[in-house]
Amino acid sequence: MAYTKELIDEVKELYPDSQAMHELADNGSAFLVRYLDDSSPTGIGLNEILLATSLDELQKKARLAKRKLELYQKWQLQDPRRK
Repeated sequence: MAYTKELIDEVKELYPDSQAMHELADNGSAFLVRYLDDSSPTGIGLNEILLATSLDELQKKARLAKRKLELYQKWQLQDPRRK
């Protein structure tokens, strides 16, 4: 099963340096979930908070983390194992 173009494009946007994830997405591999799950943030670390120089910086990190979690949820709707 192939993933939607939207999901594939989002994988490439949010994980620009992960060629393995790009290939799994392009090939419709169910193993993409392992990468998405492993790389989904669970929060912003204390050091990142303490070293941040602005609220904007923290919000940017939080937005990116939220988008990655939402991508994982989108993948679940397209999970090829469900078919």
